Amino acid sequence: MRHAFFLILLFFAPLVGAQELVVFGFDASRGSETVIFNDGSYAQVATGNESALIIRFNSCGDTTWSKEIFRSLPLNRVFRAQADGSNLWLAAGLGQNQDSAVALLKMDELGQILLSKSIRAPINFVWYQMHLDVDGNLYLSGNSTATTGLANTVLKLNQQGQEIHAFQYSNNFIWGMSVPGLNGGLLNISGQAIYKLDANGNVEWIQRYQGYYQSSIPPIALNDGFLIFGKYIGAIDRTLVFKIDLQGNLIWSSDVYLNINATAASVASNGHIHMLFTNFGPNQIQWGVLELNADGSYQSTYLLPKNTGDQLYARDLDFLSEDQMLISGLIDFTFASYQAQVFRKLPIDISTLQTCAGTLSGIPTEPSNVTMDSNPPNFGANRYNDFTIQNYSFPESRVLLSLNNFCQTVDPLSLDLGPDRQVCAHNQVYLVPNINATNYQILWSTGASADSVLVTTEGWYWCEISNACGAETVRDSVFISFFPKEVLEASFFPERPLLGDSLILSVSENLNEITWTYGDTSVSGNPAQVESLSSMTEGIIATYIDTNGCLVSDTLYPRFEEAQLYMPNAFSPNGDGLNDVFGPHPDAVYHFEMEIFDRYGKRQASLNDQWWDGQGLNAGAYTYVLIYQIQAQGELRIKRGIVNLIR
Repeated sequence: MRHAFFLILLFFAPLVGAQELVVFGFDASRGSETVIFNDGSYAQVATGNESALIIRFNSCGDTTWSKEIFRSLPLNRVFRAQADGSNLWLAAGLGQNQDSAVALLKMDELGQILLSKSIRAPINFVWYQMHLDVDGNLYLSGNSTATTGLANTVLKLNQQGQEIHAFQYSNNFIWGMSVPGLNGGLLNISGQAIYKLDANGNVEWIQRYQGYYQSSIPPIALNDGFLIFGKYIGAIDRTLVFKIDLQGNLIWSSDVYLNINATAASVASNGHIHMLFTNFGPNQIQWGVLELNADGSYQSTYLLPKNTGDQLYARDLDFLSEDQMLISGLIDFTFASYQAQVFRKLPIDISTLQTCAGTLSGIPTEPSNVTMDSNPPNFGANRYNDFTIQNYSFPESRVLLSLNNFCQTVDPLSLDLGPDRQVCAHNQVYLVPNINATNYQILWSTGASADSVLVTTEGWYWCEISNACGAETVRDSVFISFFPKEVLEASFFPERPLLGDSLILSVSENLNEITWTYGDTSVSGNPAQVESLSSMTEGIIATYIDTNGCLVSDTLYPRFEEAQLYMPNAFSPNGDGLNDVFGPHPDAVYHFEMEIFDRYGKRQASLNDQWWDGQGLNAGAYTYVLIYQIQAQGELRIKRGIVNLIR
């Protein structure tokens, strides 16, 4: 059976123009970090010599607010920013070279301060990570700078900034990275040692891995393990990644990629690993994106051009959606002794870029030699009770910024509903527009905002789309008319057939390809001779496809004359397949109920559209009462009699 659905399909490339924004007015001399929120908006946090800058952008890249914070304080650096729904968590180290205190802030989407804490201890630390775990708690991880005692420190806080517990672990004074596990707890790295903590701070396992040194990229937690990003000791231009399982066993290691310094990584929905890097090439410092498959094998590398400044240093890579990423970096204006921030939106498939296109490039590699140490270190958790956490109001002020757009050429929105056309009146017909964008708002003349509409009446239909920023709107219209309706007149003979007799089905037109459907049965032909069955009272549907490809149908509802209902006077349930059950023939009635009584008038069975098998009863004569219908909605009829059960 063919249905005339008009689904308009268009094959088009995704967004193929890069969008780049450069922010002047704040010298980001100590680094920056980007945070992506659930609605596609994002924030940039940059650290300067005297203060930090926070800029909040909407999903279109427009600035919603910006503020300078920590001015006149001994700001060391902002070491972590994280998204919590639409809120922004920020952790900064205060002090010179070492962190004598931690500033912890939580801001809403309007920039209002929801929480502001100062965290201090009698000794200094170098903090390197702040995380939100699966339960909404916070982890701060770092190292004590004291010359004696344990160094690795983990402080766990609740959403109100109150301490849950604090522990120190190994006396390894090497900085590291950490990440909460998807099932709770924290994975912590210190040098070449990696250890997993449970939610209470206890050490679950410890491993040491040879052949790598930790990088500035935090590990990534997966459902079945963790991705660890590494370098080589003393070399910032060698990058690799390896995977461990949830117990710390080594699964695989990528090749070592030379001449690049990876600074950020994210995992796409297909499991591919994307790493943003700075390329220390022979001509100039460039940024690029290295893509690996889920098993660590090589997929592609693209080098990206810079549009201004003397050098460009990659900082962050995050996914805005399943098909778009946001990368950020710092542009060095050497002669001005100034660094600006830069953002670029790219399709995940960089090969589709036409504006500021990336260059597909190979990277020299050498084999990885990451191995597990057969003698890992052994240490446990030592509680540390000397943190003081207090409410604190940190200075903040407005800052005047200048935003310059580079590389902004993108394809305009386009929409096509196709030509005016005729459709089948009896079939469901949907209009599906061709749209060349993935982030848009849609409106139909019917008031619907879905990606398709059902055509129910003839007339003009229009569709309008606008981009998410509301800066561009396009509309297209189409006139839909119906093919002339054809009428199919079906009949049957005889007009009052007996059940089981032959029934002739036909249509008056000279059509051969007629399909007759009743119950689970379909036959073809005109005319068609079939046996009359009680199921036909629910309808016999005649259908065919006309010259326009439209489905035409008619339905018959025959009424049957009642024949003499035959009921056997004996049956023998012995399992030989002959007369094993008692009741009316299934094609003789539409529905029946039957009760069986013994010779004393005691009911022995009560059946509903079931035949009697005499189970558990002795041979002899039994009385039955049959109530039945020969067709749907027919009158109820009663038949009584005697049947002999033979054993």
